Amino acid sequence: MSGLVVHAARLFLWLANGAEALLARFRAALADRRAYHSTLRELRGLDDRELTDLGIGSRDFDAIARGRPIR
Repeated sequence: MSGLVVHAARLFLWLANGAEALLARFRAALADRRAYHSTLRELRGLDDRELTDLGIGSRDFDAIARGRPIR
């Protein structure tokens, strides 16, 4: 009987760790999404002169917001 309890406890810990990891990945994805949209809002707030000074165009916004190199 004690072997069953040990196995049940191990199963519970395994499930709890899996749920914790899943929640951590969800939170990280949510933070990434917020950062992406925040960056897009900032870029869309720039005027043409500011964009020219930075050497970027509106076509570059998605890549910049995703942290990818442009051109």
